Amino acid sequence: MSRETQNILVLLIGLSTGLIAVKGTYLNFVKPALFPWLLVAAVLLVALAVVCLVRDLRQGPPGGHHHRGLLAWLLLVPVALTAFVSVPPMSAVGTETVTAAVAPPKRAFPPLPADGAVPLPEVVLRAAADSTKSLEGRTITVTGFTMGDDLARVVIVCCAADAQLARIHLTGALGTHPNDTWLKVQGKVIPGTSNPSTNFVPTMEVTSADPIPKARNTYAY
Repeated sequence: MSRETQNILVLLIGLSTGLIAVKGTYLNFVKPALFPWLLVAAVLLVALAVVCLVRDLRQGPPGGHHHRGLLAWLLLVPVALTAFVSVPPMSAVGTETVTAAVAPPKRAFPPLPADGAVPLPEVVLRAAADSTKSLEGRTITVTGFTMGDDLARVVIVCCAADAQLARIHLTGALGTHPNDTWLKVQGKVIPGTSNPSTNFVPTMEVTSADPIPKARNTYAY
């Protein structure tokens, strides 16, 4: 690969990074906290490529410029795809379910919020490891998408490459909903249902389940 092609490739990578950051589609790949770093990376890559291209232009075009220039223009295709084609966020398909081989160590969790709205991954953690038993007897509200009789969220720590699936089994007044339906579910976690035999997937007795629009950012953190 020629120096010219390398510089243009760096430029295109910088532009692509900037595009997904500005458009917000970066949320399909990484957590929101990485947004500033994406912008910094995009600016640095574009600046580096421009400096190198200007330097090479001042030194004069190398031999075979026409063919390398054509190859560089073909590399614009990824930028066009980034601009006009949005890669969807990772779904339950191909995502590994979060499970524990042994019981997680017990620890005290902070009190539940007054409105009872708890992120689904936190419900899974509290049911398995909360020494204060904060979920017992409490009506909570959880949102997620349906997987059969389960409610689920895709959880990422840093990026989509480390995505895992957190699930809660639902019973009671659930109704019938197709898979991948987003629901706002209200109910109580049944004590003792988070154990090794259930892979620490707790069961929630549902009192209401209402369809909601799909979240713009479908990941949980």
